[in-house]
Parts: sequence; structure tokens; C-alpha cells
Amino acid sequence: MVTTLNQIAQKMQRIPHFKGLKLEEIINIVRSGSIDKYPKDEIILHENFDCFGICVLLKGEIYLYRLGPEGQENIIAVIEPVIMFNEVAALDGGPNPVTAVAAKDSLVWHADYKTFQYGLQKYPQLGLGLLPVLARRNREILTKYCKLSFLDVKERMAALLLELSDEGKEVIDRRGHSIQHMAAHIVTSPALISRIIGEFKAEGLISASRQSIKVENPTTLEKVSFGIYE
Repeated sequence: MVTTLNQIAQKMQRIPHFKGLKLEEIINIVRSGSIDKYPKDEIILHENFDCFGICVLLKGEIYLYRLGPEGQENIIAVIEPVIMFNEVAALDGGPNPVTAVAAKDSLVWHADYKTFQYGLQKYPQLGLGLLPVLARRNREILTKYCKLSFLDVKERMAALLLELSDEGKEVIDRRGHSIQHMAAHIVTSPALISRIIGEFKAEGLISASRQSIKVENPTTLEKVSFGIYE
């Protein structure tokens, strides 16, 4: 068990939130919570439910999303290890701001609100470590808000394809990025996503099959993402 705790603490030591803490202190923090397994598609915490506390994704992948007024999913972020999430609720004790669901089989460290608050008092460096992370995430949210507000769906789809393909360097596996998944990313309908994929394919910007999407012309697709149409 000591080896396991050490391994987990070493992983968590890489998180900016824990910068400045000694390994022994992080081990104590790990002991104060629990380590839980979540199979793919299992919900970890629900939006607007009572504060679940603080979480750290140790293994796997998680979608953070909010529901729209008609129940549609809007993916806020896709997170990979090792990263903390649900910090806002853990700080103010309010409802969870998002829903978190395991996109892959995942391993998560979790501590409830009271435990986390005690940790903040005992290790003030932990609170200081939260500040730059929350500031960065606020910037990311503002950037996404601007895209949703000022870009049309075709432009947002072009930007998403470039993001998922690492600017055209990687082939997009559609098993991990379904039509529904992409629609949730840019807040639109799956039917419209399918239509835009067909248009991009006809224009030679991408090649697409049931299994994958490949960006064939990243330069032109980038122009589309900025609203520059030939």
C-alpha cells in the first residue's frame, strides 16, 4: 500500500496545484481521500448537485460538460491525467458547475468539501497553487465563449477539426469522436455536423470514412475557421 500511495503522490506532485508541497505532505493529502475506479460512460459527478468535492484524474479520460436548456450536452473540456477538476465547487461549497463522465475507464482520487477545506488550511501552498490554474481556465472559457458567440457553425467545426487533428498532423478516430461528441463540443446538432463534414469532403478539405477523418488541407481549413472563405 505504501508503494501505491507513493506512486499516486508522485503523479499528483506533477500537478501545478501541488507545487511547493513535499512528497510526504502529498501522501498525507492522498490518504485523506479515496481512490475510485469509473468504467467508461459512468458519471462521476452531476451538474447542479450538492458539492462533490475535489477530484484528480490519475488515469483515463473525462468529459466535463453542461446541459443546455433543451437537454443538449455542451462539452466544456476533455481532460487527461494528471489533472484536478471540480475546483470551483470545492472552493465555495456550492453545486457542481459541470457534469463529469468517464470517456474511458478512469481512476480518480476524490476528497469531499470538508476534507479539502481542511487541507487548504493545513497546506496554504495548495490554495496558492490553485490561483494560476483557475486563471488559465477562465481564459480558456472566455476564448470558447467568444468562438460560440462570434463564429458560425461551419467556422467552429473547422476549428474543432484542426484541434482534434493537431493542425492536420493526426488522423481523427471517429470511434473516439462521434458525430454526437463533436456536436457537443461546438453546441450544435449532429445533423448539421454530418452536413458540414460532407461539405468539407466535397471541397477537398478533408477525407472521411466511417472510421476516421483526415484533414487534407489544413491551411484552407484554418482560413475557414477565421471566416475567410475563398
